[in-house]
Amino acid sequence: MPPPIVKRFAATCPVCGYTTPYARVREQIRARRGGTRDARMIAVITLRPDGSRGFRLATEEDEAVARRAADELVRREREHRASLPLVPDESTPAERGPGASRGSGAWQWNFQTWGDLFTPRQALALATFVRRVREAHGQVLAETGDAPFARAVATCLALAVSNMVPMLNADAYYGQDHMRTVFQGSGLPMRPDFAEANPLMPRLVGGLEYALDLVAQVLEQEGGQGFHPGTVRQGSATAIPLPDGSVPYVVTDPPYYDAITYADLSDFCFVWLKRMLGDLYPDLFRWPLTPKAEECIADPGPPPPGLQPKTREFFENTIERALAECHRVIRPDGVAVVLFAHKGTAGWEALLNALVRAGWTVAASWPIETERAARMQAKNAAVLASSVFLVCRPRPEDAGVGEWRAVQAELNRRVAAWLPRLEAEGIHGADAVFSCLGPALEVYSRYERVETAGGQVIPLGDVRNGKGQVVQRGYLSYVWEAVAREALRMLFREADPAGFEEDARLTAMWLWTLRVRANGGAVQEEPLWEEEEEESRPRTTGWALPYDDARLMIQALGADEARLKRPGGILEVKGNTARLLSVAERRRFLLGEAREERATAGRPSRRQLPLFEEMPAREEPSALPPGRTTLDRLHQAMLLFAAGRSEMLRRFLVEEGAGRERAFWTLADALSRLYPSHSPEKRWVDGLIARRRSLGI
Repeated sequence: MPPPIVKRFAATCPVCGYTTPYARVREQIRARRGGTRDARMIAVITLRPDGSRGFRLATEEDEAVARRAADELVRREREHRASLPLVPDESTPAERGPGASRGSGAWQWNFQTWGDLFTPRQALALATFVRRVREAHGQVLAETGDAPFARAVATCLALAVSNMVPMLNADAYYGQDHMRTVFQGSGLPMRPDFAEANPLMPRLVGGLEYALDLVAQVLEQEGGQGFHPGTVRQGSATAIPLPDGSVPYVVTDPPYYDAITYADLSDFCFVWLKRMLGDLYPDLFRWPLTPKAEECIADPGPPPPGLQPKTREFFENTIERALAECHRVIRPDGVAVVLFAHKGTAGWEALLNALVRAGWTVAASWPIETERAARMQAKNAAVLASSVFLVCRPRPEDAGVGEWRAVQAELNRRVAAWLPRLEAEGIHGADAVFSCLGPALEVYSRYERVETAGGQVIPLGDVRNGKGQVVQRGYLSYVWEAVAREALRMLFREADPAGFEEDARLTAMWLWTLRVRANGGAVQEEPLWEEEEEESRPRTTGWALPYDDARLMIQALGADEARLKRPGGILEVKGNTARLLSVAERRRFLLGEAREERATAGRPSRRQLPLFEEMPAREEPSALPPGRTTLDRLHQAMLLFAAGRSEMLRRFLVEEGAGRERAFWTLADALSRLYPSHSPEKRWVDGLIARRRSLGI
């Protein structure tokens, strides 16, 4: 495969080889308000008779068709007489300036209006569909005289058109033999190229027929269930328009701080829906854009004019009010289901604190696989493959006070029973850690509060002083401790985890926490370009966790953070991120070599040679001093194996005795199961294990 012509938005000419740097590329695109209106067509995707796809270069005729569509759009805009412009001119968050709304990388490229996100041909197609929906409503109303039915028909048609919008824009792309939606991850990532869907192609993703089929499938499924009328009402989660104790069930998927700016992203389809249904649902479309003042998120960017900043405190207070309102409207025997899929303990602490303070008790938790293993955020990070469904009930008013010693004992029993069950069902790592919170919280949240025998209240999260130092451990840290203890028992089969040094225990626990799916999950296809990343974000090897999670893990294992971060250690902490160093990064320390190794900071390309192929031949030392810990010695052996230094490896394992320790091979076996299948560490440790028999160990 040829190398990417665009890498982190630095563009390389495939003819002359000159690379235009990222800053200059962005400057040019910003000057064109995203560059949509004058984007150049470079290829056409073709459909063969057998259904397969092909590609050909764009011809002058292809470009002429696009130009005619642009001319027609100009003519229609000139003749348009409706109250709203033909093409949405409502402002995007980009108008608020740099840093506005973390929801999208696209705002940094000066897309000033929502219409800027569509090519003239796409805008013309969508404007035509808008007109046809309006005409269909008028025609059905004239023929039947049934206003509710006419509105229902128009609504279904409008939803089909709205389903096309995420694939009929200048930020969608083509992959895996069909169009891919603009929405990726938690926002609208800017891309250096895009694909135009053909809305008239039959039954293809991105086309009108495909979108209509999606709506029809829902109607057919619901129609087959019989007639059970329901009521849908719009309202604030902090002021639910229902009486006290009136509903048997509450189901909610709450937001998490600034992870997704829902209202800003909703405007993408809202502006088109408003043009189709605005007068049919005046209460829903009475605003120019979706309302944002009460939206329950945190947003570090500048707020819209006239609105207050969305701070962390605003988010935490709002979500607690919303959960308290859910508690008000549910029946005493009712059940609430709260979905959560964030990887960080800080997010869980905020949600669980809000649940407990709002009067809920957690009755159970169930992990249900909802996420793609290969999504962009899942690379070398603890991203959940499952959403954890917390089943909650109203806490009785006479719940009383829990005695800490009894609560802790029951916590340990619950985790010891629950974690092996999750592992047996294929739920590993971060999924299993957070799935244990349900049984753990069931114990804690059944009481009004939990106290020690001396009357000290055990908080849910750690209590810190003004310097950020922990002055009192919270309940969640004890949950981590119980999970770590049981996880290590599973990982070190037929061995006592306490027999290993802290660096080995932390490495095993860290890698287990990062497991999203067995064997690393699916592999995402490589595009001809790489996603834009913030220039300030370091690109590193190793495995990262939020520092708060890492701190709790280190504390749960009884390890010393300072020792783990010593020169040549396994841990690095920068800001809010903690990183378990890769074995290659420890090479200079473990092999005692004088020269510095080049930093392995970006992702290796497919053309990059393995780490040790470029190493010049060197004179073998007579002996390699064994490392201080079992993990150090294992990493030394892995590095010798990777470098092809067979004789030195034999002396190290056999004559110097590193390979005669049972703990050495027990740790190797555990890490073999934990290293990602695509990692060099996995190849090295497996190769070392295979070499064991030939060495007669």
